[in-house]
Amino acid sequence: MSFLKYKLGYTQAKIAELFNVSLMTVSRMLKEAIDEGIVTISVKIPINEDEELSKQIKQKYALRDALIVKDNEYEDTITTISKAAASYLDMVILPRDVMGLAAGRVLSHVLPLMNIPAINRNSVEFKVVQVQGGYPDIDAFHPTTTIVNFVNRFGIPGHLLMYPMYAASENSAKMIYAQNKDEFESLWTKCTILLTGVGVFDKENIQREESLLTTEDISEIESKGGIGVIFGRWFDSEGNYLDCSSNRKAISIKPAFQKKILKRVLIAFGDEKLTVIDTLLKTKITNIFISDEKTARDLLQKTDNPPDLS
Repeated sequence: MSFLKYKLGYTQAKIAELFNVSLMTVSRMLKEAIDEGIVTISVKIPINEDEELSKQIKQKYALRDALIVKDNEYEDTITTISKAAASYLDMVILPRDVMGLAAGRVLSHVLPLMNIPAINRNSVEFKVVQVQGGYPDIDAFHPTTTIVNFVNRFGIPGHLLMYPMYAASENSAKMIYAQNKDEFESLWTKCTILLTGVGVFDKENIQREESLLTTEDISEIESKGGIGVIFGRWFDSEGNYLDCSSNRKAISIKPAFQKKILKRVLIAFGDEKLTVIDTLLKTKITNIFISDEKTARDLLQKTDNPPDLS
């Protein structure tokens, strides 16, 4: 409760509603947190956070929250960030949340480390929703694999998107949406937290590695200025989703639903992703950011300011 109140700015009334307790109970517990030293100026959390960098990133991009993790010389960056992200999400996730997952390389490291203390095992209130279609190979990075392993571990409901990331054609995509419109939209509108990484337009992009894009798709994305991909949808340097065949074939949460989700968490780092991260944060496609010191410092040095599209 302390984290929600003092770190994320929830009102006591909202906290009482989320945990189904009285205002008096919330007030008492917050007071006990202060009396016991859990809360001073900020909430003490078990994360090796660079609080100053977190504050600066949060202010620069006007985010809901930011978590910048200190470097650990004994671990690689993805391990350090994954541990911190898992701890953060364990504190942010609430009993009645519906969590949308795009999955991918980074989240496949984060999810196995999560414990979600706020939910009861075999809970029917907390749910997980796949918001992006999958890859041809069922491996550790496949959204379905990630979600099935996650929900089985906790005994919680999971809603799978049993389609590829891209339909075979634009007409096929239209048919899939038409046949599943009510189900898709019902799940997407219930999401209260969205977890994702981000890809870049380069030769090592997972869409290229998995042969999800045709030569024509790649040429069109490049010609229209695509720089990155999130939820299988390509965007340009101003955060606009491209009007391209790949995006029209994408089977994933539609842009109209994304910004309506309260907590939109981006976990990303690295020199090659700096521009796409900067774009996503500036245009508010995501509003909670988890990363490392170097990425944060490099972001703070960037001075270009594309328009806010919120």
